[in-house]
Amino acid sequence: MTINNVNNKNHDNGEVRSYYRDELLGIWNVSLVIPSLGKRSIPVKDITENGLAFYAISGSDFSEGDEINSYIHISEKIRFPLVFRVVHTFNDGQGDRIGCEITDRDSRSYRAYRAFVQFLHYLSEIH
Repeated sequence: MTINNVNNKNHDNGEVRSYYRDELLGIWNVSLVIPSLGKRSIPVKDITENGLAFYAISGSDFSEGDEINSYIHISEKIRFPLVFRVVHTFNDGQGDRIGCEITDRDSRSYRAYRAFVQFLHYLSEIH
């Protein structure tokens, strides 16, 4: 993986990632609720059109290949269902980071998710 810092952006395999991503995700309060873990809201740490990452919470035990049924909350009142598959888990010094890819890319929920990610990308360009 090659990362080049250009115009305040990272280019990772052709996918633009902004340094403002964490800030924008925090402003929007983007989080996951995984019903099998209860109603606890889990902050999303990174988001792309292909998937997302979050930190494991106590009581969770994720392994590569696990399928996760979830609801992604993009605000306090807006949520939609998405299904993810765990592609990697690792400890980055802040906790156990869970990287996931979306498995239901033909759904209306995915189209809404993708539009939201594109919206964040455009916001990061003018922020």
